[in-house]
Amino acid sequence: MTPTSVRCESHACHKRLMDKIGKQKVWRYMRVVSFLQILQENGLWFTRLAALQDKYEGERPHAVREHNDRILIQFAEYDKRDADQTKEAFSSFLNNERMKKCINCWHLNEFESAAMWSLYSSESGVAIQSTVARLELALRGRSDIAMGLVQYADFDAKNLLSCDPIYLKRESFSHEKELRLVIEKADTAAHHDGLLVSVDVSELVERVYVSPVALPWTAQVVRQEMKKYDLDKEVIQSSLYSRELK
Repeated sequence: MTPTSVRCESHACHKRLMDKIGKQKVWRYMRVVSFLQILQENGLWFTRLAALQDKYEGERPHAVREHNDRILIQFAEYDKRDADQTKEAFSSFLNNERMKKCINCWHLNEFESAAMWSLYSSESGVAIQSTVARLELALRGRSDIAMGLVQYADFDAKNLLSCDPIYLKRESFSHEKELRLVIEKADTAAHHDGLLVSVDVSELVERVYVSPVALPWTAQVVRQEMKKYDLDKEVIQSSLYSRELK
């Protein structure tokens, strides 16, 4: 089956997405220092695709590259241009476009994820638990931010021609269950690695979870910092590894 990402830029598409998953929980796992930065700056960091660890982010799958190359060769022959130069120019254009795209990622799940705790937060990590609808409200007024569900696929498959690469990742990352916020045309002069986007933090945060392996005093420190910034939300010490299983 051909994977198709759900991306929403139009009002109608966004409404359909909200109707479908608006009430579902989303999570962002992070170190405590990253959470404090959100509180201090009232903002979410959107990372440039080119600055991410996974160098396949936003890249065209193999089948798409082959398809594009065939079209470019035909175009070069028709226009009497050098095929290699034409492909190189197109590749340079795509790389420049990739530099303009910035993303912020959330984990879509009704429950905590042991894998996400392990991957994205340290022993003193926290997780913001929100909902898809809260994300929308927290970013109210930002019409330049699109929202979409990432699809996971075999990058060597032949059936990916209709997929937008920015919402496509390799199957090895399927555990992320990612809901992705995307800025397509970010200011490249603002910051080489990304940009900070203002949000309504009170609207964004429903609860804050503290890592199941955090030291006992971590939750109290988090509560104190939230109080300092007038964020009155529940702080929960994760019981993921508690002996008192529920």
